[in-house]
Amino acid sequence: MKTNTYKLKELLSIKNGKDYRHLKSGDIPVYGTGGITAYVNEYLYDGESILLPRKGTLDNISYIQGKFWTIDTMYWSIVNEQIAYPKYLYLYLTLLDLSCRDSGSTLPSMTFDAYYSLDIQLPSLAEQKQIADVIFRLNLKIENNNKITTELESLAKTIYEYWFVQFDFPDENGKPYKKSGGKMVYNEEIKREIPEGWKVENLNDMSEQINGYPFSSENYVEDGNYKLYTIKNVQDSEIISEVDNYIDIIPQKMNKECLLSPHDMIMSLTGNVGRVGLVFEDNALLNQRVLKLKEKDVPKEFLYLLLKNESVRLQIEKMATGTSQKNLSPIELGKLKIICPPKEVLNNFEKKCNGHIKTIVNNKKENQKLAELRDFLLPLLMNGQVGFKK
Repeated sequence: MKTNTYKLKELLSIKNGKDYRHLKSGDIPVYGTGGITAYVNEYLYDGESILLPRKGTLDNISYIQGKFWTIDTMYWSIVNEQIAYPKYLYLYLTLLDLSCRDSGSTLPSMTFDAYYSLDIQLPSLAEQKQIADVIFRLNLKIENNNKITTELESLAKTIYEYWFVQFDFPDENGKPYKKSGGKMVYNEEIKREIPEGWKVENLNDMSEQINGYPFSSENYVEDGNYKLYTIKNVQDSEIISEVDNYIDIIPQKMNKECLLSPHDMIMSLTGNVGRVGLVFEDNALLNQRVLKLKEKDVPKEFLYLLLKNESVRLQIEKMATGTSQKNLSPIELGKLKIICPPKEVLNNFEKKCNGHIKTIVNNKKENQKLAELRDFLLPLLMNGQVGFKK
């Protein structure tokens, strides 16, 4: 692939971000180095642009199409489209290591000149477009999967709260139970009313808690057969698949349940306790201070949404001990009081949310593969090691 070398100054014009606090709220995103910080009613630019960090995280380069505003820690730019295809130039810049051009003392910083002096090698516009469009199609698929996942989780959460928090599950006539005058009875154990025929159980009654294994750091390797999941992998909204350490050989004394599989539910026991996520990959091992939960006589959807419910999460956080760092005891967690519906209601809920968890996990698994393919292809396409048939 034949390329020509340019200075970045020839390919785009960099502009400063501005303060937005004088603006009214709206639907136009305001970008900083950490992402979207607000939405306002005016914009600095409307079109294709590459956002370049001025201060902070220097690798947080973004491609934007449409109306936007940026704050003073984020430059924006107008691309010279006679020479550079904006999407390609953005992808090219994301592959560069800008740390060597950092002009900051304590906070990483980049100046106009530091950016403008970068050497950029570009193929023809047609080739730039071919390469960038392939990568962006992969990104679009990932983005669409994320949207579907978010919508499914939101829908399932809404149904859960409607049925099991407001108690307006469909009665025998298909009408909202509580709103239609369904009988409520006072429960002494939890000091509140619950639907007639419902009961209060411990979390132990509806789930099995499996502790992670205390792996020895002596057995850690940089890249091995099994990823080692720690509390860092369990975030508020999802499981993060990137790990610090791997294990090559499974210890003989390890509980086989600590070998994780897609759809397994795990919870953090230290720090931000009570975070719950669904595993979406094979060959991951459960480290200590992370808990695996297996449903017993209840649908996985019910247990998952129960543990993600805000009021239940607050109860779990109150169970944690410690001042500088919170720690949650699996034994105490098992004593958590849960309002348990009859089997018929649980079965109807499972049907209502049929396939939600499976689709969510499959989407995350597909996104992981798509991201790996994208990250593998991008440098090869940029370097001309992989091309297109003519």
